[in-house]
Amino acid sequence: MLTATDPTVHGFIVETPGVEVRGIVQRVLWNLQTSHSCVERRRAQRHAYPYPLRLWLANACCMSIDGSIEAVGEGTVVMGKHLATGGLDFYTPQPIADRKVVVSFDSEGDSPIQVLVELTWCRFGGHGMYLNGGRFLRALNTKPHVPRQRVEP
Repeated sequence: MLTATDPTVHGFIVETPGVEVRGIVQRVLWNLQTSHSCVERRRAQRHAYPYPLRLWLANACCMSIDGSIEAVGEGTVVMGKHLATGGLDFYTPQPIADRKVVVSFDSEGDSPIQVLVELTWCRFGGHGMYLNGGRFLRALNTKPHVPRQRVEP
């Protein structure tokens, strides 16, 4: 039993000599992976995406003669949750009434990547936030990705 006079106790923090924090965290993560033995029914693997996104209602965007859509104004900042090749989900403070939105992802270098999304579901997620999800319909104003080449001195 540890006491307040024990040299390994400092306030409420107990130090464990010889145990790496990294190893402890890896063990916790491994336990999380192995404890969820259910099979996902999704077509594409989803990835955590806890980053801010900018969102516009599609009917508030401008459509040009060639059919391209351009997001106008500041939009609304929302918080991402998951990202997959087929769609994404994100948190908003209020439910979104429209079925189509434009979502903007920050991109290194060039302009942000914008995608037209059809929202397919919304539910209250607790903590005063709504969780929304949808599928990607098409990319907007994006250029094909060209990998950067390193220049050797």
